[in-house]
Amino acid sequence: MIRAGKTYAEIAASEGVSKPRVYKLVDLAFLAPDVVRDVFAGSQPTGLTTE
Repeated sequence: MIRAGKTYAEIAASEGVSKPRVYKLVDLAFLAPDVVRDVFAGSQPTGLTTE
């Protein structure tokens, strides 16, 4: 949707979520591949949080 030129507000409205939620999800899309792999495998460090 972002690539198609939609704003965060438009995406939030169409998906029924808040704009801050969209921001968080977009941030997650750009995590380093090794971090995503470790989280998916359940082998991330115990101190790893969304902060």
